[in-house]
Amino acid sequence: MATIKELAAYTGLSPSTVSIVLGGKAQQRKIPENTQRRVQEAAQALGYRPNISARRLRDPEAKESMVVAVFWAEDFRAPMMVRFLRGLRRAIQAQGGGCEVLIHPYTCGRLREERSLISLSMFNAAVICNASAEDLAWLEQAKPLLPIVLYNRRSDSYCTVNVDDARIGALPAEVFSAHRRRRAAVLTADEVFYGMRVRTDRFLARCGELGLAVGPVLRQENSMRGGCEGALALCALPGDERPDCLFCASDALALGALRGFHQRGLCLPQALELIAVGNGEREAEEYAWPSLAVVSVPIEEMAVECFYLLRRLVRGEVRPPFSRPMEVRYLPGESCPESP
Repeated sequence: MATIKELAAYTGLSPSTVSIVLGGKAQQRKIPENTQRRVQEAAQALGYRPNISARRLRDPEAKESMVVAVFWAEDFRAPMMVRFLRGLRRAIQAQGGGCEVLIHPYTCGRLREERSLISLSMFNAAVICNASAEDLAWLEQAKPLLPIVLYNRRSDSYCTVNVDDARIGALPAEVFSAHRRRRAAVLTADEVFYGMRVRTDRFLARCGELGLAVGPVLRQENSMRGGCEGALALCALPGDERPDCLFCASDALALGALRGFHQRGLCLPQALELIAVGNGEREAEEYAWPSLAVVSVPIEEMAVECFYLLRRLVRGEVRPPFSRPMEVRYLPGESCPESP
């Protein structure tokens, strides 16, 4: 890789002039435009690449800013990252900046392969999202030295920001019971974290406590296509086995289910009420037809709390383990109105 000295020799300019141009300060230092072009063309011709680490060491502002890595799983939850980053940006702006965010995709269950968590060379702190049981076990064993906050997980070793998964499962059962529904079903997906099982198990248990019969628990791909296929499977059941209320593990499944029910001429909420876990964009839930009733996961607010907790960790104001619980809310929609 070409160096600044090599670029200077190639262009016939001084190393300081080349450094000023490549550092983005040419206008400030009144470097002529033709000189700037010579440096830029030489950098392209010789394949120059900046040394980011060295630049950060020389830049007083960069040295004082905190670099936060957000580890996010590359699976069906990837679209939810938009909501998380929205909240994170809000928190950074509220405290006047001074923080850079590095997005670090990873494969769920293989967090151990992300050596940057151990090398301590790329960022000052990390928020780890969507960790599986295998990932959590590795973190407990590896114990990276940098400050870490776990998003929506529980731990005896790390600080966490989480929601009550049992409450997410219980709320729909309570709404269905209040609406005098008789038979419930679940449309879910393969469990990628323990909380998914807690939500389903608590929904089924709460239905039993409230006297609702429990129909099938269908597992599909966690997508709109999977939701559509699940709805078609429910519609194919004999009449006395069909549910009159449905709990969906994600709004992606629920949005697909709406299409499947429409294809079979099933009217919501008259024939069946539907409530989903609201972890996608609220606008998509509100403008679906019919609009979705959801137990809303406050992803943006959780991101804000992750940032504040991470900042307190860096400053030594809190020590792990420390948990910040967040409330979930039931938001009625046309798929399950507030009044039955």
